[in-house]
Amino acid sequence: MGFEPIIKIKDLSVTYFPGKPNEKQALKDINLEIYPGEFVIFFGPSGCGKSTLLYTIFGLETNIKGEIWVDGKEISRMKPKETEKLHQKKFGMIFQAYYLINSLSVIKNVILPQMSGSSSEKERKEKALGLLRKFGVEKEAYKLPNELSGGQQQRVAISRSLINDPDILLADEPVGNLDSKASSDVIGLLKELNESQRKTIILVTHDPSHLNIPHRVFYIKDGELVKIRENRKLEVKGKKLSSGPDLPASKELTLLEESYSDMASDAAGALLEPFKARELILEILSGLSSAELKQLEDYASRRLAGDKAAAKELLRYLDDNPEDGGLGLDRRRAKEIAEQLEEAISQAENISRAEPTRLEKIGNYLIAELGLKIKGQAAETRFLELIAQRLGQKFSQKDLRQALDKPLKDGGLGLDSRLARKAARRLELIILSQYKGNF
Repeated sequence: MGFEPIIKIKDLSVTYFPGKPNEKQALKDINLEIYPGEFVIFFGPSGCGKSTLLYTIFGLETNIKGEIWVDGKEISRMKPKETEKLHQKKFGMIFQAYYLINSLSVIKNVILPQMSGSSSEKERKEKALGLLRKFGVEKEAYKLPNELSGGQQQRVAISRSLINDPDILLADEPVGNLDSKASSDVIGLLKELNESQRKTIILVTHDPSHLNIPHRVFYIKDGELVKIRENRKLEVKGKKLSSGPDLPASKELTLLEESYSDMASDAAGALLEPFKARELILEILSGLSSAELKQLEDYASRRLAGDKAAAKELLRYLDDNPEDGGLGLDRRRAKEIAEQLEEAISQAENISRAEPTRLEKIGNYLIAELGLKIKGQAAETRFLELIAQRLGQKFSQKDLRQALDKPLKDGGLGLDSRLARKAARRLELIILSQYKGNF
């Protein structure tokens, strides 16, 4: 294959209370490999063994049979000091319950894993503040954890897990206590760490709404690994890890229902509803499944990163027959979609290069592209002011849309509400295309 797994598990079984009346086999003959830079999910209902598998990899389970290799070393053969070093340097752990110490400030919680290291207090503090800044909670550095929201506390916990710059992040139901917005934010942070820093992420979850995010999903039921599904291939130094074809939405739904078959029907139905709803809406709006949409996102992401070959691959994917792994679109429609993507990226690049007249470039592009009717010097000036305010993060996309829709005499632009919405969304695409971490 050309590259070695960072985690390798062979014939792993875990038994609680062996030889006693309450003996329970939590894991049965697990075999799997996880590669450096891969994002994977251990998925299944509560009690299926996914958290046990996570903690076994971390080295916390003792009643095990089989082998667990981490970075080429079998952990059961490690000496205590080697195990301690493995926990400090190789792994970062994120829990559902955060496990922050409420008597210590946020920054002291983040610094805690480095207290046994050789770095100075100043270095530890600077590193901790940098992480808190990265995850948007620097202002809370000297507060106590219980003064923060759940989402903020989990961001602090992620900062703490990264203070020793581990290669592998283990996340045990990290969004289980969060609302949907905070949950989405935290999952987004994990995805960003995987993509930008090549961290290996292992996420434990029973929530089907996250299943389109990782490279691979390991489905676990009754302590057994019953299926591995691939969302997209992991590429390392030009080589790709492949674990078989994607599951069509219908087959994935069958597998999900089988995973939850032991649960009460109303509880299982509640967990599956978001997945079913997402697939239904995607089919109605675009005629695509989440797996197909994810493939399109990957091509667009590569093109935005400067990979021009992705444009040709996208066209081929759109045009190829489904039996050949494509979408099977009409050739003209496939070409039209590929050209629209290329045009949007080219416009963003042109605007970015024309810094002195950037506002005018954006304004002219939106007017021409959407057919906006901007009449009079006052309206043109106000339009550019609104664009500048959004670029400067003075207000949100929603604020921009409302301002474009509001009458000119009230400080708006008086656009039709549908055009206002389109203009705000198109500007957001320009911002995203140019984003380099400076906004």
